[in-house]
Amino acid sequence: MAELFMLKGPGGNGKSVSLKRIAWESGVTYNQLALYANGPAGLRIEPLAEIYHLTGGRIFLFVDRIALVRNELRDLLQAFDARSMPLSVVGAERDNEWNIYCEELEPFLCQEFPVRYLNEREINEILGLLERHNALGMLNDLGPEDRFHAFKEGAGRQLLVALHEATLGAPFEEIVFDEFQRIEPAVARNLYLDICAFHQFGSPVRAGLISRVSGIRFEQFQGEFIQPLESIVHVVKDSHSSDVYYRSRHQHVAEIVFNRVLPTAEDKFDLLARVIKSINIDYSSDRETFSRLIRGRSIANIFPSVELGRLFYDRVQEASLNAPFISHQRAVFEIQHPGGSLVQAEAAAARAHELNPNSRSIQNTQGEIARRLANETHDPLRKRALRRITRGKIGRQISQLSQYDLYTLARLAIDEFKELLDSPDLPIDTQTPKAIVEAAKEAETAIQRGLQAFPESSEMLAVEATYRELLAQNARAVQALERAFNLNPRQDWLAVRLARKYLATRDLHNSKRVLEACLRDNPSSKIAHLQMGRVLIKSGDNRAALEHFRRSFTHGDNQYEAQFW
Repeated sequence: MAELFMLKGPGGNGKSVSLKRIAWESGVTYNQLALYANGPAGLRIEPLAEIYHLTGGRIFLFVDRIALVRNELRDLLQAFDARSMPLSVVGAERDNEWNIYCEELEPFLCQEFPVRYLNEREINEILGLLERHNALGMLNDLGPEDRFHAFKEGAGRQLLVALHEATLGAPFEEIVFDEFQRIEPAVARNLYLDICAFHQFGSPVRAGLISRVSGIRFEQFQGEFIQPLESIVHVVKDSHSSDVYYRSRHQHVAEIVFNRVLPTAEDKFDLLARVIKSINIDYSSDRETFSRLIRGRSIANIFPSVELGRLFYDRVQEASLNAPFISHQRAVFEIQHPGGSLVQAEAAAARAHELNPNSRSIQNTQGEIARRLANETHDPLRKRALRRITRGKIGRQISQLSQYDLYTLARLAIDEFKELLDSPDLPIDTQTPKAIVEAAKEAETAIQRGLQAFPESSEMLAVEATYRELLAQNARAVQALERAFNLNPRQDWLAVRLARKYLATRDLHNSKRVLEACLRDNPSSKIAHLQMGRVLIKSGDNRAALEHFRRSFTHGDNQYEAQFW
């Protein structure tokens, strides 16, 4: 007569909310005797037995976190069963805690319902609720498709991960941390921490690597730890290589566990320095894990102390001598860390280049270091020499440059442009110096080329914003560019920049005036036709805009934005 139904799933997947909703529906919609137990006191046998005798009906009892009251619930089920009194218990618990603690409840289990991942209908319903209650958080500025993608792909369709990423709320971190603390035995808890330490960087971890780190073989994991870590650690088998991999249920979860369990930089250093020694880069998967683990940007974020970060790279180089990637990432770390040294970055990049002189990414890093060093020196000769180094590392064939090359080239030109504008010797009312025009042209060309080839590059979007802000804040810059344009309206790059400047202030008249002047002298300019089309759309003249869009590309070229319009 006593029966148990279970909602089971990982922490934060919505079990508690679902349980309360089911209890409410049972009592209100279906008019059943529904009781919700808040703790052991709600599971006392005599009060519940008295309720049954007074009502004569089946009791529906709802119990969350069953592992915490497992003994009391076992006694209650046994008592009702022995007295032939009808009792239906609907409980909720995490998979791993049920496996560890609730073995004695198994005889009463009639059916279990997994609370797993969100389907597409549920994602759309949640987004609708969030929007209706003005709770979209970071998703507020995204369109419907991007919001859906953030839930389905970005958050792995897990409810609480998705909501946490959408709203940046803190409760999820508490749930994940509590889940970690409740893992038993301690060996399983430490194993999970090791897996999270790797998976936070984005790649699953080969079972052989975890075995070397923890001393736990895969067979031992399957026999002793599969239940304590159920739904917390996912086991994936590669169908091609037959290798077995471990990962947490989400990279975001792994990052939370790593940062909450290891609150100090010293704790993080001790763990990472320990696991790095066990990586065997002869395996391609271990090499991928290794490369993610030592990335300069990540290490700069993990260690507030630059000295601790440098000590970490010392340990890395001890484990894998003379690898150019290590020296390269050490240079990136010095660039990215607030306390980093450009001198040390230059030395590390030089070592990396010596070991791998053909690497474009290493050369790009050297160019970026030289650019930053040029900004720090007050010696004009050294400044020019360093900027020549940057241009030499980048190369001159702009059509073949990567987005990082274009970013560095644009930043370099902006540096020079700003310095010239700030010069007290800059003439105000006379002809614009050629150096200013050249610097502006180089910046504009790199930005336009970068945004055309890499429209979603955060680096190119950032440098475009920097350049736009410089022009907005410096009236002398606009005056200089306008004088240069008036002398030679054929310069389409300059016409487009001035047109955008006017368009930003809703001055459609001057925006069209500049572009018309350019197209009279340079009627085949694709970028001028594209910008004119944008301006005409703002003016409401779609028919004329279409003609300019048609002339802004030729079939087979890579002017994709123009082709789109």
